[in-house]
Amino acid sequence: MEFKNFTEETWKELFRVNRVQLVGEITLEKNLWSILIAKKVVEKRMIASIKNGKDEYQQKEKLLDYIDQNRPATDKVKFAQALIEDEQEHIVKTYLSKHPKEAQATKHEKHKETREFNPNPQVLNKQYCI
Repeated sequence: MEFKNFTEETWKELFRVNRVQLVGEITLEKNLWSILIAKKVVEKRMIASIKNGKDEYQQKEKLLDYIDQNRPATDKVKFAQALIEDEQEHIVKTYLSKHPKEAQATKHEKHKETREFNPNPQVLNKQYCI
């Protein structure tokens, strides 16, 4: 995958733009912790700190914060590789393998196609009050 050549700034942007999706989709239940330890991305002490009294979503947020703010780009590559090894490759393909500007362009193209093929464009202009 092409993420191996991403700069630190690109990784920060990917983590920022895709944070909600990453927190929602990453699974910590399998072997991710063990793989991250083996790849020397995190230490057991850090994992204990991340897990301490937090639910799974808070743990994922703390893990992403730690990797984003405290680890070099090479460790972010190792994090993506760990996800692949932990059978979470779909997360890497969807959120961590495209440059943020490419991903944004793809989103705009999909949105444009949806507008062009919308059989009832008036629906887009309706406002709903709650």
